[in-house]
Amino acid sequence: MIKFLLILCLAASPAFAADNKLELAKQDMQAGHYAKALETLRSVVAAEEDNYEAWFLFGVAQVHEQQDHQAIEAFRHVITLRPKLAEPHNNLAAVYNNLGDTNAAIKELEVALKKRPNYAVAEENLADLHIKLALQYYRNSLSHGANEAVSQRYARLLRVRNPAANAGDAPIIAAAQKTTTTPPDTSVKAKPVPIPVPVITMPSSVGTTAANDTYAQPLVAETKVAPRPSIAEDKSITGVLDALEAWRVAWSSQDLDAYFSSYSDNFHPGSRFTSTPAWKAYKTRVIKNKSFINVQFEKVEVDIPASRDVATISVLQHFRSNTYVGNDRKQITMKYTPNGWKIMAEVALP
Repeated sequence: MIKFLLILCLAASPAFAADNKLELAKQDMQAGHYAKALETLRSVVAAEEDNYEAWFLFGVAQVHEQQDHQAIEAFRHVITLRPKLAEPHNNLAAVYNNLGDTNAAIKELEVALKKRPNYAVAEENLADLHIKLALQYYRNSLSHGANEAVSQRYARLLRVRNPAANAGDAPIIAAAQKTTTTPPDTSVKAKPVPIPVPVITMPSSVGTTAANDTYAQPLVAETKVAPRPSIAEDKSITGVLDALEAWRVAWSSQDLDAYFSSYSDNFHPGSRFTSTPAWKAYKTRVIKNKSFINVQFEKVEVDIPASRDVATISVLQHFRSNTYVGNDRKQITMKYTPNGWKIMAEVALP
């Protein structure tokens, strides 16, 4: 099981240590009484909107209560208050992984490492998630037909996540186990779900970090894998799907530059807007005003005619934010450009 350490690596301040409500909330969390801690912390953050330590603990308690989207909002608020901190991004990665959004989790870990290079926990988590993605791609490849070389690479990579796994095991991912010396009353496993889930670890006191962690050692020799073409070079259905995924991740991550780069310069926003700049201003305001956004696609159908320059995609879009929930059928038209597949139009379907 992938383990994420949600640790607040901050120096204790006298004001924080003296705050009786926060101390009570910490005691309740260490005892496993997260619902009770949430009530206490809710009153603290309502009274002190700039108390980033309280918001951090609030987010951790929400994760334990399976309130993932509320936790995202809490950790985003910590980032707003203390933009130089790396820990909230690591925590967001754990939440996104819990929600099944591996790409969003990877992006948060990359941000964490930019803010704190050599952040060991984030580096380990990033490695685990890249292995997870590699296993998924190997499994997809094997689903199209037997390939002994790919099967061997898959089996070796599987042992990186679980050294005890047999090479002939069915392709069910079992993640590497790691042990920590964290006190038992401060480590609680999240509710099991089909995807790997984090073990949420709270320090016994602010400023404490988990020590003496042991990690599974890789047992696989380096292998060379032919690189896939970049999105800008791939005119196939795979290229279309890659572009669609890049757009979804940018939207979910509220990365406006990446979001708008998914659209063609000739994108037509429809009759609702007087111009493309008006549409862009509206989308900027709406996306920035959300505390969190999570977009998922299913039932994706791609049609590329003989010209191979235009693709029509039909998807069932699941949109979640702090203010809106919607499930809509959508048709997206993409055109192949020198910079890859770009969105020309998108319309809601009945």
